[in-house]
Amino acid sequence: MPVIIPTKRCDLRCTHCMRDDYSFGELEPELLKKFLIDFGKHSNQRKLHSMTGGEPTLHKNLNGLLSAFRDTGNSTYIVTNGQSEQGVETVIKNRDVIDYVSISLDAPVQDINDLTRGEGTFHRAVKNARYYLNHHVNVIFRYVLHDRNVEYMENAYILAQSLGMKRLGFSTLHPVAKASDAGLVYSNDKLLSAYKKVLDLKIKYPNIQGGMNTRHMIPYLNPEWPKELCTPIGGPLNGLVLLPDGKISFCCDLVDYDVDLSRYSEKQNEKVFNSIIGDFTKETIAVIKEKKRKHMNKLKQRRREDVANGNITGARQYICENCKYYHFFM
Repeated sequence: MPVIIPTKRCDLRCTHCMRDDYSFGELEPELLKKFLIDFGKHSNQRKLHSMTGGEPTLHKNLNGLLSAFRDTGNSTYIVTNGQSEQGVETVIKNRDVIDYVSISLDAPVQDINDLTRGEGTFHRAVKNARYYLNHHVNVIFRYVLHDRNVEYMENAYILAQSLGMKRLGFSTLHPVAKASDAGLVYSNDKLLSAYKKVLDLKIKYPNIQGGMNTRHMIPYLNPEWPKELCTPIGGPLNGLVLLPDGKISFCCDLVDYDVDLSRYSEKQNEKVFNSIIGDFTKETIAVIKEKKRKHMNKLKQRRREDVANGNITGARQYICENCKYYHFFM
């Protein structure tokens, strides 16, 4: 599915945020509507699209964006920090096109969460989650796991159960520069323990659907895999990202990425990091799709060479795990 980033603005500055650009910019609802129509001509996927940011609920015309989904027969799920009360009201007003709201937390306890996300953020997120649920909007909490918060995983289930929430999600820490500078890390033993813990908690709390996104954890579970060598994602349309100015990115994980340069060689550090492959204000999805196909072929060739040279082994040949490495050379 495509990802919509309607604005890069955000009212928080989370320590582990992968973004490094919060510049002002607003996606026009008419451009979004045009994108949804054109994208639908090339995709047989269900018409569900992710909307993230920045903080999407800060968009000056959120109602117009959500109307674009309705007018084109599409729906969305919103990734949000859950802080904007005005945004909450607009989402509730348009709940007919909202599949669910994913509220990001750093921990299911106030002190640990607020240490990373800011004072008062835990209280507001929980309050707004409860408000969503009371107004029949499906909500999940998603946590970014690292050594500082991993021991609170069961608390996440307890909190979800107290709110009547049916789903939880866990992701692993991206190796971004600001997180490294703040001492946020994820060690292999704790990550493996967390993965096993999720399996146990799913049994203990059968009414709550919980899982861990393993896409970013395999290199940590297997230290012998070179972490700095990453494989590209597949699919000519999968992962396309519409940015506020109409530009199209190759992957949401590559947009304005806060690169931890310590992961790369001196030669790589000199390269320009760029994930943009098209401009929807000037090109059609068909043109951008073909550009991505050619782009991916280059990445696949590099991957084949790395596999042949023994740089990527085992399951690392097949997973998507932050293809920043390749983009330094594109």
